[in-house]
Amino acid sequence: MHALVTESLVYAGTRDGRLVVLDRATGKLLTEYNLGGSVASALSISGDWLFALTDDGTIHALAARQLRGHGG
Repeated sequence: MHALVTESLVYAGTRDGRLVVLDRATGKLLTEYNLGGSVASALSISGDWLFALTDDGTIHALAARQLRGHGG
């Protein structure tokens, strides 16, 4: 699992192809996404985008602003 921690959220990519978003204070699962492949490297955020590379060579770009809106 690769995790990225921000002020209010924890983003974690899993070997079974999910990206989970947790509330940092409570650990509550806020949302999750199926990326279709195991997360192969560390997650990163740039501006309003969260990037994840999966083992099939796909780079996923998700709107971090929207993810933050779930709990942060």
